Amino acid sequence: MNSRIDFSRVVRVYRFLETIVFGRKLQGRRCAFLAEVAGASRVLVLGDGDGRFAVEYARLNRRSRLHMVDISPGMQRVAQKRFSREGFSLERIAWTIADARTVSIDGPYDLVVTHFFLDCFKGSELERLVTRIEHCMTADGRWLISEFQIPQRGIRRFLGRVLIGTMYKFFSLFAGLSTQRLPLYAPVLQANGLTREKQQTAAGGLLVSEIWRKGQ
Repeated sequence: MNSRIDFSRVVRVYRFLETIVFGRKLQGRRCAFLAEVAGASRVLVLGDGDGRFAVEYARLNRRSRLHMVDISPGMQRVAQKRFSREGFSLERIAWTIADARTVSIDGPYDLVVTHFFLDCFKGSELERLVTRIEHCMTADGRWLISEFQIPQRGIRRFLGRVLIGTMYKFFSLFAGLSTQRLPLYAPVLQANGLTREKQQTAAGGLLVSEIWRKGQ
């Protein structure tokens, strides 16, 4: 992620493109462990874009306090409209337009959510970001993650590499994304004291959902 990135430029076509390429698979990954984390009271949601996951979470836990952080004003406006249409008060949610690498994060949060977000960062950026977020989590806080990954072998591996490479080129051109490869986030989380509790994959190993916990 860099200073000129802005997904507002693709906000009008983002969901259409997601549906054309993946159908409902990405939303399925976002919500794979939704029921298991729905009891959190203070939730930090980084880069949820149009807010589809956050609205689903708010439906399950109407007492939770959400802090929505997104670098793109256009995406956050779409998310706010989605919450309003669903009848939720925007006052229960803290809305911040900022770069996650530098935004002020107070905490403590008992749940952090990053869906298809960590892949926007290069290795050194990711290391700094994870360290900052971990410091703002409760002692037993959990981190919900959905991401892309390259399948292990065969034609799926080849097709996965082509698809992900194409996606990076698209978002580099239209959203200013500078990253060009998937980061290895698991070792970074482990180095910061988090342990993977659960994992599910989909689309032949191209998509993964995970729950990580601090302090295990």
